[in-house]
Amino acid sequence: MTDDLADRLVVTLDLDTVDDKAAFMERIAGALGLPDWFGRNWDALADSLTDRTVWPPAAVGRGLLLVVRGGGATRRHGPRSGTSPWRCSPRWSGGRPD
Repeated sequence: MTDDLADRLVVTLDLDTVDDKAAFMERIAGALGLPDWFGRNWDALADSLTDRTVWPPAAVGRGLLLVVRGGGATRRHGPRSGTSPWRCSPRWSGGRPD
């Protein structure tokens, strides 16, 4: 896998109606097709985003590009509760996990 984003599997995460952590976790689990045993917490999400064995099959070998749209409610409610997905892992801001 290269740093080139052109061949990555694109998964769109629509957060328009997401207003809390539980809804966010359900939405991302569905978008990525995560297994039933996905823990629905920040550590489990970090593990899932860095563990290619739970990625959608089409992403293995190609990489994964997660496109987030919407999320106004998540941005409004998340930071006050300390559970904002935008602050869950600074290492993702560089484009891909370590």
